[in-house]
Amino acid sequence: MKRTRTGRGESSSRRISGSTRPSEAKPSSSGTPTTSRSGSRGDGAPSSPESRAVSRTISETSGSSDGIERAHEPVLVAEVLAELATREGGRYVDATVGGGGHAAAILDAAAPSGRLLGLDRDPAALAIAARELARFGDRAILARANFADLDDVAGTHGFVPVDGVLLDLGLSSIQLADEERGFSFRSRGALDMRADPDGSIRAADIVNSWAEKDLRRVFAEYGEEPEAARVAGAIVRRRVKAPFEAADDLGRFVAGVKTRRPRGIDPATRVFQALRIAVNDELANLERALAAAMRSVRPGGRIVVISFHSLEDRIVKQFFARESRDCICPPHLPTCVCGHRAGLRALTRRPLRAASAEVDRNPRARSAALRAAERLP
Repeated sequence: MKRTRTGRGESSSRRISGSTRPSEAKPSSSGTPTTSRSGSRGDGAPSSPESRAVSRTISETSGSSDGIERAHEPVLVAEVLAELATREGGRYVDATVGGGGHAAAILDAAAPSGRLLGLDRDPAALAIAARELARFGDRAILARANFADLDDVAGTHGFVPVDGVLLDLGLSSIQLADEERGFSFRSRGALDMRADPDGSIRAADIVNSWAEKDLRRVFAEYGEEPEAARVAGAIVRRRVKAPFEAADDLGRFVAGVKTRRPRGIDPATRVFQALRIAVNDELANLERALAAAMRSVRPGGRIVVISFHSLEDRIVKQFFARESRDCICPPHLPTCVCGHRAGLRALTRRPLRAASAEVDRNPRARSAALRAAERLP
């Protein structure tokens, strides 16, 4: 029997703050972190303090980047502009504005009247973006916000519906360059890794307090670390004698513990990736951001996502695939009962990659993978 399709099942909008803290995942009394998919606490603790959306036109934006110069070269710029189908007078959201490189290119392509809303949780990045985008005046607006909340923030600024949304999921060079943030295993600063400096959980909190089984799970699931069990056990034994506080201390320790040397990357790379994802609840926030982008984009508008590792790319690929189908019922059901209808058309069967010339100029582009989709009526 053929499946019959029912009407479109629309995602209901929900009230989300203009800026949220990273996941406040902490061990429960049994030692198990209790992070929900939405990044909220699941241990009965009070919710995070009232959100504090910080938004303004570029001409009103001020702030310091603490001496960090803009060193973040955006990747796949030509591909972003093409897949967003940027046009004169268009309205766009760069939900991970960083240093403003992609945002500037979008505003140039949408000149003279196109507008852009740029979001970031990191005030240091916003300060740099403000300088980068100052020449566009009130055509650019910046807001300190979690990209998962882009639909609410865009609505607040009258940006809904938008012509396109960009999500660049890569770790910013601005963050890597700041030793005090602890994102790099070579950093002599604190083992922190918070994208939002107001977040309540640091990488050091995870490394020094989570149960061994939870560290093992984080390293295996979020870092795809083949020696997750070995590294987790060694960390637990070492922290009894001396807790980890500096990023380079953990980096050297992990490198010394591992028996296999991955080709082309530092031995600590996967562990640091896993900790960063856990601290900032990156994967759950990505799922929320994709749904928020879909709610925000007009029919015919585009969603473009640049990912840098397989976990992110898999989430994007599966979201675009699911939202491109009319029915998502289990295959054994004879008729459709889900009421789901396709809301997107995937534009990239396989992710777009940087050309060799760009990789030579900007090695960060090597692992970049771009996927795009178009909103259906």
